[in-house]
Amino acid sequence: MTTVGIVIGTFGSDEWNDRGDQKKEACRTLLGVDNIIHVHGDNLARARNIGARNIGTDYIVFLDADDMLCYNYCDILKKNILLGQNILYQPQTIGWFEKTGAFVGAPEFIPDRNMSVSNNLVIGTAVPTSFCIEFDPVLPALEDWDFFLRMILNGAKVKQCPGMVYFVGLNENSRNSPTSGNHDTAYQIIRRKNLNVSNYILEP
Repeated sequence: MTTVGIVIGTFGSDEWNDRGDQKKEACRTLLGVDNIIHVHGDNLARARNIGARNIGTDYIVFLDADDMLCYNYCDILKKNILLGQNILYQPQTIGWFEKTGAFVGAPEFIPDRNMSVSNNLVIGTAVPTSFCIEFDPVLPALEDWDFFLRMILNGAKVKQCPGMVYFVGLNENSRNSPTSGNHDTAYQIIRRKNLNVSNYILEP
């Protein structure tokens, strides 16, 4: 049986194709997705036209939190798993997180500032330790994706929830940087709130 996955996000521009191939391979190997449909956030209309539910999609994979937030596509989200790998350290993002309980991308990508965890897609961020936090186009090495994806999949398998949105806190090892103050703040918020993934399970 073929497992179909819609992958929304950037696999890498022409000059980063080797990394893009690694991302694809990680999705295929770790998620068991044989047929990857790649849709960038800028082309979400195509994702809607494909119709995730209509083709029996098993996974929707978001590679970048900003792709997730550029559009309001809750209607195609209720699948087995949602992944994100953006790094979010803007102070204004942290403040928005404090107000809403949602940890999301840069505010300019948020279509509705009032959206809540209970009725929306929010969440999905992780920081592989080798990821360059200065928005350099260098992407995580495949072994980091291996750790990253397995970490999320293990949680998903435990919960067995068809509407799962999995929250992953910032990796403590990624905090030594010129912007570590904001990273620390984000990490402390996550730890202080003692966030539990069960808070982020959407109704199927």
